[in-house]
Formats: sequence, C-alpha cells, structure tokens
Amino acid sequence: MKNLKTLLALLLAAALLAGCGAPQAGPAETDAPTEQPAPAADSEEAVVVTDVTGLLNALAPGAVIEIDAEQLALDHAPDYGFSYSAGAYTWEQIGWDEYALVIRDLEGLTIRGRGAGGTQLTTGAASANVLTLRGCRDVTLEGLTLGHRGEPGFCSGDVLYCDSCEDVTVRSCDLFGCGVTAVNAWKCTRLFLEGCTMRDCRAAAVNATLCTNVQARDCAILRCGQGYGIAALSVASCNGFALINSEVRDGKNSCLLDEMNSSSVCLLGCEASGNSFSEALFRIYDGGVTVSGCALADNEFGKCYATENCFAVTGSGKALVSFADFTRMERKPFEGEYIGPAPYVTPGDIENETYVTPGDLSQSAPAPAPAWDGEQAEVHVSTVDELLAAIAPHTTVYLDGEEFDLSTASDYGSGSGLYYAWIDTYDGPGLVLHDLDGFALVGGGMGVTLLSAVPRYADVLYFENCRDISLTDMTLGHRIEPGYCAGNVVELMLCTGATIERCGLFGCGVIGICADNCSDLVVSESNIYDCSYLGAQLDNVEDAVFTGCSVTNCGGEYGFNGLFLNNCSGVFFDTELLVDGEYRIGAAG
Repeated sequence: MKNLKTLLALLLAAALLAGCGAPQAGPAETDAPTEQPAPAADSEEAVVVTDVTGLLNALAPGAVIEIDAEQLALDHAPDYGFSYSAGAYTWEQIGWDEYALVIRDLEGLTIRGRGAGGTQLTTGAASANVLTLRGCRDVTLEGLTLGHRGEPGFCSGDVLYCDSCEDVTVRSCDLFGCGVTAVNAWKCTRLFLEGCTMRDCRAAAVNATLCTNVQARDCAILRCGQGYGIAALSVASCNGFALINSEVRDGKNSCLLDEMNSSSVCLLGCEASGNSFSEALFRIYDGGVTVSGCALADNEFGKCYATENCFAVTGSGKALVSFADFTRMERKPFEGEYIGPAPYVTPGDIENETYVTPGDLSQSAPAPAPAWDGEQAEVHVSTVDELLAAIAPHTTVYLDGEEFDLSTASDYGSGSGLYYAWIDTYDGPGLVLHDLDGFALVGGGMGVTLLSAVPRYADVLYFENCRDISLTDMTLGHRIEPGYCAGNVVELMLCTGATIERCGLFGCGVIGICADNCSDLVVSESNIYDCSYLGAQLDNVEDAVFTGCSVTNCGGEYGFNGLFLNNCSGVFFDTELLVDGEYRIGAAG
C-alpha cells in the first residue's frame, strides 16, 4: 500500500509539472536535430531578414545580415532550446526552461539593425543572456537594441556576453536592463563599444575580466545599478581598459570604477553626475588607473577611495588624492588616440590638466586662496557660517560661541568652499576639510565649546590630505541622544602633523579618533568617552603620541574600551610603546 501511494504521488506530481504551461520550454534532447541548415558561403552582399528564423539561418562566416524588423523575440525561435553539437549557433540552457542564444566560432560576421530603437533583439528568459558571442572574431553589431522583455524586475542574465572573442565592435546600440550587466566580457581582445547607450541594468554597465584593450567611447551609461554593491565599471586582470568621452549618470553603485590586478585603465574626457556611490568613488587594488579631463564632482560619495595606498593619477602622473583633486577637475574631451595597453595616448595629449576656474561651477564658487605671506591669520567666529567662511590654510579660528551645530549651516549638504565640502551619508551630510596647511581650531575649553553633528552616519569632522592642523579646547560629538552611530567623531585621512589637545570626544560615534595613512599625530590631555566601538583606531600610522588621555565607557556590545593599531610604528600611549593589536584602557563600556 505504501509503495502504491508513493507511485500515485509521483504520477500526480509529473502530471502537474506537465500542465504548468512553462513558456517556450525546450524540446527533449532526443528530438533535437543533429545539424543546422548549411551556412551560406562568404559574401559581401547583405542578407536582409525579417524574423528570427531568417536571422539564425543567415549566421555564417563573413555574413552581413540586415534586420528589417522592429523586434525579433529570440525565445520565439522555432528551434528555441535545441542544443546543437555543431554549427554557427546553439541554445544554451540556463534555468529550468530558459535558454540563451550563443553565436559561436564565426569570423567576419556583421549584424545590422535599423538603428537604436528601430530594431530590438529581446528575450523573455530573465536568467539568460540576451545574446552571447563565444570564440568569434571580427564581429560587428550595429544599430540594435538588446534587452530583456517585460516589465523591469529581477533578471540574472546579462544583455551582451562576450566569451573568448577578438575584434568585436558594438556600434550605435542600445543595451537595456533589467539585465545584470550591459556588457560582460571574458578573455576578450579588442572589444570596442562606440556611441552606445547602456541603461537600467541591475548591477553594472561593463564588466571586463582577463581582457586586453576594451574601449567604450562616446557612450551613455544611464541608471545602472540598484545598490547591490557592484561598481558601474568593473575591471579585473585586464591590460588596457578605457572609458572615453562618455557620460555616467543617475546610477546607484558601490563605486564608479572597481579595478583589480589590471594595467592601463583610463577614464578620459568623461563626466559622471547624479550618481550615488555607496562605498567610494574608486576601488583600486593595484594602481595603473589614469583619470584625465573628467568632471566627477556632482555625485554622492563618502570618500575618494575604498582601498588604501592605491591612487589614480592624471595624464601627467600627478596622484589624485583628495576631494579637491577630483572636484576641481573639469571635463576636457579626449582628442588623442587610445591604442590599448600603455603607451595608450598620443604624446602630449593630456600632459596638462585643466581645472575649474572661479565661477565655473556656480555663482558661489570660491576664489583661489592668496599666496601665504608667512603670517598666521586669526579669525573669531560665532556662527557655523562664519566658521566655514574662515577655513583656510595658515589660519587660527577661535570659536566664540557655546555650540556650533554643523547642520545649521546655510549651505548644509549642498555648498562647498575651497577647503571644505559636504558629503552625503545615509542619514545626512558630513563635513570634510581638505588640503589645509597650518589650520587651527580653538574653542573656549573642554565642556565650554561644543562642535556637533546630527547625522549618525557622518563623522563630526573629517580631515583629508592636511598638514599641521590642530583642534584645541573644545568638545566634539554627535548631538542626538546616545544610540547606534556609524560615523566617527574625528577622522584623519592622509594627514601629517595633526594635534588634538584638551578636547573631549564623545559618542554615540563609532570611534573617537580614526586615523588612516597619517604621521606625526599628537593627542594630549583629551578624553574619549561613550563611543560605540573604540576609543581610537590607527591604520598605517607612523609616529603618534597619546599623553595624559583617558578612554572611558567605549566599546558597547561589539568593541572594547581602548585602542586598535594596524600596520603602525612609533606609537606611544604615555610612556608605553604600542605595537599592532588591541589595547584595553580603563573601564569598559
């Protein structure tokens, strides 16, 4: 009886599956034809086709195929789902009943449509690539629109996938999502995207791995990325990648460019605007990235780099280190010839960088700072706006008020000065002071003058690429009630000679003092308290001294009351020399 019930259950399940009506399911393997129609001989004359069958039958070495139709639904092909052991194409199974068209091992193929928007090649198979080229050479796709049909939603296939191809040109094409990536290239040589639009893809515009000489010129990348932690452009183990005279707009990615183990990676004459980069502007692991003549200021990003000690450079070799380096660069179309791996530009084309002159960005763009005359300027301020206006090299600013709530600034979150900028975080803007030399901020005493920030995800003060700066006689912290924060109190990035003296730094900030790639840091007679993770964290810091300081009630559930050092040297807490590791100090939180 038990076996009979099991048999009946299996028969019922089989019947239900057979009746599900899954669209375009592939035929049984035993029904598959053993070969395709014989390909046509090489010919320079164009073959005009009006349907999917005509397109597939015309695929052959040297074929020039012109599609005279508004839309070809590839998944409606009569042989959809058949796996061919030989021939110009096959259908590759991806999901339970979804298949991708794979054009393989062809040389000299051209497929031409009526123009972007005029001829669409689509599939309803969300998990399949719309079109795959595998082992092909000298292929041109022109005037086509490629994408997944139906309402935008979840897709796991790419739009165009190129596998082990050489000399592929995609010209004047529109590649749209919900596909994961507009163009995904693997082990390709000389892949050229010319005048294409890549839009509304779930993750990235271009992903290149183990490729040589990939170029996208005069392209528009629009609304790619939905916050999945993927870069708009991903380049891994490539030799030669260039985005030239192109635009990247209104995307939501982890960063603009993710580079790993690659060389001759370039952004030339491009503009990125209206994008939200959750991690940083760049994630660079191995260097070899050139950024020249690009306008990148009009985007939301918390920091320039997600990685340490790897920076992009200009065409003349100048390292791009700070926010100012990127926000001051203006767009300059690249007129040279990019010929792939270095040397990749014609001589002299980008030797001199051009930067925004006063007034180019907005009516409030600041004038350049005058040359230093050797005297330290002194300015007394009583409001946040006055404080921001006074930020300049070789200036001591005295805070004459009791509280300076940064969120009360008139340009809060939208304006910028020559030496400060607002960066957007999850719950509000944070203040960044950059490229300062000899700047000092002096309050009326610890517990007398309060410098505060409201957003929990923003640092109270973030200094980048500064020298000989100091904070003295004040208290700094997040203004809201104690709770969970993701921002720090004071963060120092690429700073030399920073001093924090007689200050109180309190949470809910994650870390009281966070220093990365800094040297000659002095913290004296200061109290760090109520921070949710650590008192201080030093990464890649050389020569730091803490004297007469206390760390109390820090750590919470996940951290500890003390300091953490990573890759540091010459760090002292009072008279004790500290090496890399954890140091618990005083009473835990």
